[in-house]
Amino acid sequence: SMVPRISRKTLCAGGYQGGRDSCQ
Repeated sequence: SMVPRISRKTLCAGGYQGGRDSCQ
């Protein structure tokens, strides 16, 4: 999944596209 410069924690909490993917 596309992972922006934001930390993975933010992706997870923010629920970005593919956030769960980065969270795992």
